[in-house]
Amino acid sequence: MPCIRLFLNLFFKRKYLEGRFFSKSLSGYVWAVRSIWVKNILRLSKPTPFPTALTCSISNPYNIHFHPDDLNNFQSPGTYFQNFSAHIYI
Repeated sequence: MPCIRLFLNLFFKRKYLEGRFFSKSLSGYVWAVRSIWVKNILRLSKPTPFPTALTCSISNPYNIHFHPDDLNNFQSPGTYFQNFSAHIYI
C-alpha cells in the first residue's frame, strides 16, 4: 500500500489519507481512486484536498474541518456544504 499512498499524496493532503478507512479497510482507497478519476481526471466536478463523491459539493473545502475517521460523510450522493465565509467543524 505504500506505493498507492504515495500516488494519492499527489492529489490529496496527507492528513486525510489516514484513519480507519485507510488502515482497517480498503474503502478509503476506493473512494480516493474514484474521486481522482471523476474530479481530477474527468473534471466532472471541482477537485478537493480530500476524497469526496462526485455529487458532494463543498463551497470552500479549506473551511471544513473534520477528523479523517469522518471521511464517510463526504461519500453520500447529493450532499452540499455551504461554507463560503464560515468554518464547518464535523
